Amino acid sequence: MKTKKNSFPRTGFTAACIAAVSILIAAAFSGCDRPQEPQPKAELKTAETETAKKEVKDYKANPTTTQKAEADRALASLDKEIAELEKRVADKPDPEAESKLQSLRNTRSELSASYTKGDYESVTDKVGKTLKDLGKSISNAAEATVDKVKDVMTPDKKD
Repeated sequence: MKTKKNSFPRTGFTAACIAAVSILIAAAFSGCDRPQEPQPKAELKTAETETAKKEVKDYKANPTTTQKAEADRALASLDKEIAELEKRVADKPDPEAESKLQSLRNTRSELSASYTKGDYESVTDKVGKTLKDLGKSISNAAEATVDKVKDVMTPDKKD
């Protein structure tokens, strides 16, 4: 039985594999919602809030474990400031301190949302890269399989 050398559709099989992987990705992330960042409000600026903002922004721009640790430290420092202010307000109610406390809580909430978004984007970037690599591997394996099948199906020519 004679077959044409290019009778196996490489691109069709590769496209089918990529389509299948795309469907799996879409199904996996269809229930995921991206965290929404709250709208900016009037805020109190302290050394802790400014440091936390900078570190969270840096983490979102460059999501490394080192940068994550820096952001975690800055957020912990802000949490400590909030806890101290909460204790002060609990011991002696003060409208100005309560206003400052509410502002710090709002800022912390906004930073938490931004930090979580940075985590989410970091994970989705890693998943995307992994899936892209997987797609390439599947494509390469499919092409190698097609080549092997062609070799088996092509009769040897005898002189």
